[in-house]
Amino acid sequence: MIHGGDSSVLRASNISAGGLKIDLGPRDMVSVDVGTVVRVHLDLGADKYGRPLDVECDAEIVRVDLGGPDRQAGFAVMWTSTDAAVARQLAVILEYLAEE
Repeated sequence: MIHGGDSSVLRASNISAGGLKIDLGPRDMVSVDVGTVVRVHLDLGADKYGRPLDVECDAEIVRVDLGGPDRQAGFAVMWTSTDAAVARQLAVILEYLAEE
């Protein structure tokens, strides 16, 4: 994730056509607020045909969860890109994940 010139490598726990959920570990020092626009770079390597499984696009933070005894801290982003190439690449990634 890139925000304000800073970049963070974070763990995604859920991806969909609408967005992505990011889990924060105890050592992840990320300060985010609802409504903040970030740039997300998602990279899963390549599929069995060698197609790259990565995408980079803008997203808006729509939920922040500080965590608790029964849940991990994290936040959710909603894709905001209107680029058709981004939508196609997300579809490739989701298809790959559905087959796994």
